[in-house]
Amino acid sequence: MLISAKFPGVCTKCGAGFPAGEQIEYGKGTQHAACPPTVAIPTTVTRVERLAGVGSLGPVYVACGDRTDEFLARAAAYNKITTDDVLLALAAGKLVTYEHTGEVGDYDIRDGVIAEAVAAAHRRAINQSHARHNAINPRMRCRSCGTAGNRGSYPFSTNPSSGLCDDCGA
Repeated sequence: MLISAKFPGVCTKCGAGFPAGEQIEYGKGTQHAACPPTVAIPTTVTRVERLAGVGSLGPVYVACGDRTDEFLARAAAYNKITTDDVLLALAAGKLVTYEHTGEVGDYDIRDGVIAEAVAAAHRRAINQSHARHNAINPRMRCRSCGTAGNRGSYPFSTNPSSGLCDDCGA
């Protein structure tokens, strides 16, 4: 049965959120009337990258380029698997460890295109989760002291309809 959503929710079919007022299919769970298109994550290895180090923003990967076969062979030897198994793991979006000589610790290789697609999908899921949370618990600002927060949690947990935070309204 097609209805207009009274409250924001999550589609049981695709996992994406929907706002209040959107047309949804109601029956065995709640689903979009038409689920939004999903971005397909590639499944073929296109750009092998190696961990070059850790910068101030996190791991830094650089393309292996002409040395791709060398890094695939090093990862296969280190993990005691074939290079085909390394390629399958990379195509599945996994990091594959290899020994980095002259440095302390192990480094890894990945497929950059797949890793970027997985990271983008993860960011979209987090943004949808935050949007659902903010739709249910919108941001408020105390009209007395100016403190900001979400309705239903401190500092607006006791009487959010007053427009005052818990400290000013107590």
